[in-house]
Order: sequence, then structure tokens, then C-alpha cells
Amino acid sequence: MNEHKPSGALVTTGIPSLFLIFSILCLVILSLMTLGTSRTDLTSSRNSLDQTEKYYEACTAASHLCAEIEQAFAAYSGSPQEACLEFAGDYLSQVPEVSVSDEGTYILSVPFTQVLSLRVDLEPVLTDSGRRPALKILNWYTAQDLEWTPDLHQNLFIPGKTSLK
Repeated sequence: MNEHKPSGALVTTGIPSLFLIFSILCLVILSLMTLGTSRTDLTSSRNSLDQTEKYYEACTAASHLCAEIEQAFAAYSGSPQEACLEFAGDYLSQVPEVSVSDEGTYILSVPFTQVLSLRVDLEPVLTDSGRRPALKILNWYTAQDLEWTPDLHQNLFIPGKTSLK
């Protein structure tokens, strides 16, 4: 009797099947990693867009406030130079968004996030005729409102003590 033995057909189908399963598994893992990365990028882009929109809204608000101050200055018709600058200082002190800096200039502050605000450094100056005040913008920048204080205490392990203080 002539017994017929399989000629390796079973062996050749096992290795390609394992290779195919391994390849599909790698592709699935790669696609899941790509999906996670793309969702993170989308969230980051949305946050960036949100902050940029708020920044430009703050710029618009600051521009409108500067224009209102300029209109008030244009309506003034005093003659002595000291009176013009005194009027400008008094008017700027009444605007709630404006504060006086250490250098004697005025800071217009428009918050646009919980920790950031748009700041405009202003200085009242006289026009060419010297009869009315004008507004000179010295600086236009973003500033952080909160102050960071580092934790200077380190908990160290001391043998024999039960609690770390």
C-alpha cells in the first residue's frame, strides 16, 4: 500500500496566516494611535482658535476704549498746557480699565482669559498746538495676571519617622 503523505501544504498555510494576523494587528494599533493623535491635535487647535478669538476681541475692546479716550480728549478746549495734562490724567483715572503705573504712565488692561490680559501702556501728551491732550500708545502687549510661586519645600525620607513633614 502506497500511503500518500501531505507534501507540506499545511505548513505553508500556517506561517502566512500568522504573518497576516500580525500585520493586521500592527495596522489596527497604528490606526488607533493615529486616531488618538489626531483627536489631541484637534483639541489643541480648538483651544488655540478659542484663545486667538478672545485675544482679537480684547484688541477690539482696547481699540474702542482708546478711541473713546481720544474723543474725550478732542472735545476738551482748554488753553494752558498744565490744565490739558491735568484733564487727561483726571479723565484716565476715571476709566475703570485704566490704572497708573510706577513710571507715571497709564495702563489699559483688558482681560481675555482667566490668566492673560491685553495691556496697553498709554501716555497723555499735548498736540502740536498745545491746546488739547492726545493719547500716545507706548506699548501693546499680552501679560500674565497671576503670579507663580514655586513650592520650595521638599519632603525627605528620614528613617525612624512615621510621617513626612
